[in-house]
Amino acid sequence: MFSFPTNDELLQTDAHNLIASALEVHGNIASQSDLYIVGTVQGDVTCQQTVFVAATATITGDIVAQNIVNHGSIQGNAIAQSFVALGKTASVGGEVRSRKLILQTGAKLSNGCELLG
Repeated sequence: MFSFPTNDELLQTDAHNLIASALEVHGNIASQSDLYIVGTVQGDVTCQQTVFVAATATITGDIVAQNIVNHGSIQGNAIAQSFVALGKTASVGGEVRSRKLILQTGAKLSNGCELLG
């Protein structure tokens, strides 16, 4: 069963792939393992595992991953092969495409979603 990680749990991670709060990345990112974003990314993010987006994070670009857990701002599309989970502070400016969509009350979708078969 899926356990929705809180924003505080994301901030306490000891992940090796971390875009820290003081970091701003300009350009595309590709990761083969889980990626935690707490800072700012201006570019597309591609990940073969899960992308975790903290409430303090802003991504201006698309995210394509196995799974996406978002508490922050994605100003682009969120595309996942398995699931997209949006916390109460999350916003997505583009479309959400995934097999499963998990929403907490307060999450904002601007352009709708497509559940894949």
